[in-house]
Amino acid sequence: MDSYHSKAINLDHLSTRPCVMADSSLSPFPSTHWTMVGHAGATDSQRRRVLGKLLERYIPAMRSYLVGHFRFDPDRANDLLQSFLTDKILEEDIVRLADRTRGRFRNFLVRALNRFAVDKLREEGAAKRSPAAGLASLEEAAVVDQAAVAVPDVFDVAWGRRVLELAIDRMRQECDAGARADLWGVFEARVLRPTLYDEEPLPLSQLVTRFGRDAAQVSNLLTTSKRMFARNLREVVVAYAVDEHDAEEEIRWLKRILSRHGA
Repeated sequence: MDSYHSKAINLDHLSTRPCVMADSSLSPFPSTHWTMVGHAGATDSQRRRVLGKLLERYIPAMRSYLVGHFRFDPDRANDLLQSFLTDKILEEDIVRLADRTRGRFRNFLVRALNRFAVDKLREEGAAKRSPAAGLASLEEAAVVDQAAVAVPDVFDVAWGRRVLELAIDRMRQECDAGARADLWGVFEARVLRPTLYDEEPLPLSQLVTRFGRDAAQVSNLLTTSKRMFARNLREVVVAYAVDEHDAEEEIRWLKRILSRHGA
């Protein structure tokens, strides 16, 4: 974004790298999520940088929502998302209207996106009903009405997956920085790949051979790696929560939403 009034936000790098963290360091996010929302809604010199980091965390989930809820093809979803970011986020600056006392920021964001998409569909429907274009079909009108109802779980599922991806990425970076290929290897073989790809967990005997450890040591590595992941997951969640109690609620929500949808 070259300026506050930029007419486009480049989504290309986010399309190909939807799971990469906004910050490459291993330290926690530079500020809490709501602090970033406050900065994004201000007019200080850091606004564009902070707004970019904030949006980068949500764009993949917003894109998934447009594809999953409205049944848009990916290109149309990208175009509409670009319009939303330009018209609502940059020009109307709706982020400044977000209020932590009135609910989670992701809910604020997806409601705004939903209204924007429904309005676009209605505009298109009105154009089709004009005398020059003929009448829109009843099916098209029903699509608009259905899209205007309460937001379904599709955004929550996409967002939950992103939170997990951020935690996984943090853990991988931590293992790389600490030269702990053993911790990452055991976690990937026994937890991550079976969970993500429905693979059979690699037998402990193979891990014993791979890392030159005995069975007890490999079991200890597995326990340590699970704790490391849990810590990284909590650090990601805390950045979006209001307080410690809210963080616990977020983690419970994450388990519920992903389990309910087999994610």
